[in-house]
Amino acid sequence: MKRGLAVTLRPSVRWAQSVFLSPLKSYWDSACICSRSAENISEGQNQSGAPDLPIPALRHNDEDSKKRYFGMIKKAFPVFICLAVVAVSASTWGNTKQSCGLFPVRINNKWGYINNAGKIVITPQFDAASGFREGRARIYISGKCGFIDETGKIVIKPQEIAADSFSEGLAFVIKDEKWGYMDKNGKMVIKTQFDHGWFFSEGLAPVRVNKKWGFIDKMGQMIINPQFDYSWRFSEGLAPVKNNHKWGYIDKTGDYVIEPLFDWADEFSEGLACIQIDSWCGYIDKTGRIVINPQFDYAWEFSEGVAGVRAKCGPIRKLILRLLKRGSVEKHGKWGYIDRRGNIVILTQFDWAYPFSEGFARVQIDNRWGYINKKGKYLRRPQFDIAEDFVDGMACVTIFDKVGSNVIGRVGYIDRTGKYVWEPTH
Repeated sequence: MKRGLAVTLRPSVRWAQSVFLSPLKSYWDSACICSRSAENISEGQNQSGAPDLPIPALRHNDEDSKKRYFGMIKKAFPVFICLAVVAVSASTWGNTKQSCGLFPVRINNKWGYINNAGKIVITPQFDAASGFREGRARIYISGKCGFIDETGKIVIKPQEIAADSFSEGLAFVIKDEKWGYMDKNGKMVIKTQFDHGWFFSEGLAPVRVNKKWGFIDKMGQMIINPQFDYSWRFSEGLAPVKNNHKWGYIDKTGDYVIEPLFDWADEFSEGLACIQIDSWCGYIDKTGRIVINPQFDYAWEFSEGVAGVRAKCGPIRKLILRLLKRGSVEKHGKWGYIDRRGNIVILTQFDWAYPFSEGFARVQIDNRWGYINKKGKYLRRPQFDIAEDFVDGMACVTIFDKVGSNVIGRVGYIDRTGKYVWEPTH
């Protein structure tokens, strides 16, 4: 599905926007097609809101855009992690969110971890830090990437690599522009050899070889030969793949279960998948039957029984808006939520909205973020500059303050009652 971009900046928003986030936003805008997680960076977003690696380019089908994107990321990767430790949303791009009850915070320019009572349990000592997943968290020291365990002990020594969070016991590693996988002790179990790769899911990971995508197992054996123009992960037994400009779904033998008929296709979630036909998003079941007719500009995957959708802005209105240069057409049309039958259960009223997580969803009105429950009632009215998903009962929020000529982000955490567990701090 199509996704938006929300980024938490530290310490200087103005600098970050000019150096990193402005080009990132432009790449994001060009990369968004139909929608999967609004993403996943965090396909990959962890509990802190930090992207596990840049996701939008992976969703894009234009190779030049992906090369530009990853070239930029490679040059600025340590800076990127520092700036985005609490940001770039993507909701469900990556693995299932986990935090082990530990959340990254920054004190006196060093990163450590608090528990869900707001108590510091790992002393701030790292230059940058991400959230925990599968008992490991990425940390950065002097620009080098390593991993710690839940006690704060460094279990994988910082080194000059780009690495992501663990999924099913393995994390992908990028070195010398090649992708491989290491285990939780830092052992390279699948050497860096692929042109591209992604998380393991249901025992398989998509990899690219000579411009074609296939799937490997945890031993590095090619289970489904590279043959697709593009592919995404397996979810609920099926993986979306693209060939000849059309998307369909394969099973773990590589055979098509749903023929490639769609302009775009998302992963399955709760038995349904978002697809795109003629620029409109709808939903199919696992037989390929359309159960919710394509009618939305944008759409998220189903989460906790509902899906965020944006009411379509018709072609005539789009043309008028473009001719009048009224800004991005994406600013017109409102978001709401539907149930599995396609019925609107929360009226389209938000400028942007993300999937539900632990009973709450973050929504945006007039450039401010807040949280609603399943009845559409506010937990916290829109007041934050950045808001991230709830994980283990906590959600990371950011408030921007103008200090002289700079804008500084204060980051905090709220609980499920909407109260601060960690007051926003610089």
